[in-house]
Amino acid sequence: MLFRYIFPVVLVLGAITHAYGQEEQKISDEVYSGLEYVFSLSQTNDVKPDPEQLSGLIKFVGSIPEESSITLNKRRDAAGAFYAFSVQGDLANLIDYAYNPDIPIYVTSPSSLQDQEWLTPQLDDALRNLPKNVKFIEDSHLLRGREREAITPDSHTGGYYVYKQERVVTVLPGPTGPVLISATIQT
Repeated sequence: MLFRYIFPVVLVLGAITHAYGQEEQKISDEVYSGLEYVFSLSQTNDVKPDPEQLSGLIKFVGSIPEESSITLNKRRDAAGAFYAFSVQGDLANLIDYAYNPDIPIYVTSPSSLQDQEWLTPQLDDALRNLPKNVKFIEDSHLLRGREREAITPDSHTGGYYVYKQERVVTVLPGPTGPVLISATIQT
């Protein structure tokens, strides 16, 4: 089964060459308000995400052709980018590999992350159970915690960085199946 996985809230510091036409690149305010809502989830006490607040974002992600990239509006002086891609496989397996605290991060991100550690160990059991919840998703699941990441050395300078960030992982029912949204905000 082919699933589309989009991590729409990753902010990058450079522009990406895009294969999507300039005239088609207009992104509605509903998408940006959905992104802001996702970012806000790390700072609230909400126990479930509001699907209405995310519907425009989810619809947007599902409508973009594979292998397309789009430059997003700047946020906090950082350039945003969106890249649509598909992964062959099962969503539950992807979530298990990407978020299981027992599996090293470089298994799913071998070219960019060297190390990752959840600083909120009380989430470990919830993260291990998240793939099971996806298979029978009827309701939203929201996890938030703090993590430390270290990137691999830059090939030009040899420098690498270690930073802490707030992470939100949510899985909710979508129009064509479960939706995974993962967002981080560096501290």
